[in-house]
Amino acid sequence: MKRSSFLLLLFYPAFIYAQANYSWYEPAWVNGVSVLDSSNIYHRLPAHIQSQVRKPVWDLSTNTAGLFICFKTTARNISVRILLGAKQLAFPHMPQLGVSGVDLYAVDKNGAWNWAPANFNFGDTATFQYKNIQLAGNGATDFYLYLPLYNTVQWLSIGVPQNEKVEFVKENRDKPIVAYGTSILQGAVASRAGLAWSNILGRRLDRTIINLGFSGNGRL
Repeated sequence: MKRSSFLLLLFYPAFIYAQANYSWYEPAWVNGVSVLDSSNIYHRLPAHIQSQVRKPVWDLSTNTAGLFICFKTTARNISVRILLGAKQLAFPHMPQLGVSGVDLYAVDKNGAWNWAPANFNFGDTATFQYKNIQLAGNGATDFYLYLPLYNTVQWLSIGVPQNEKVEFVKENRDKPIVAYGTSILQGAVASRAGLAWSNILGRRLDRTIINLGFSGNGRL
């Protein structure tokens, strides 16, 4: 115990120093929603229809399945802090990265989307750190940050070194594709958020997919 405490004290100041040299940016919108609702940008359904849907559907609509943040930056070190609404981070049949994690993809020089692995920690505020992302060139690069499939985002901030900047982008592609379904559409049981099939399809078609998957509630 004493040795563990010593190691914690040894590395904790370095972590604080690294974060202190970051600038932090909070998005004013997310991509993948059917209607952008200023009351809560992370809800898949707008607040004015809450009374028109069953409570289980509304509760699942607060999960951020299919939602993503599009941004540009020249940074190759990126940090994400996220406050989650649900304390249950994983399911018996689905890992915590799929249920509650974010997932970062970047465009390479050929226009292909590539996954960026992260060091992550789930605490009171979950943190994801991406270091030395390998991309061609040093110019501004497009990034997609996919949001949790089965958890609710209360707050999120993206950090980059102070000499870098983040520019949030609203997708302006062709008309979106609306997909309706249940658990497989919502994201079960993907190991990471970017591997939900609606997110894979969105990258391959270069189209925004509106994910209206609500587990166990396909009653049409």
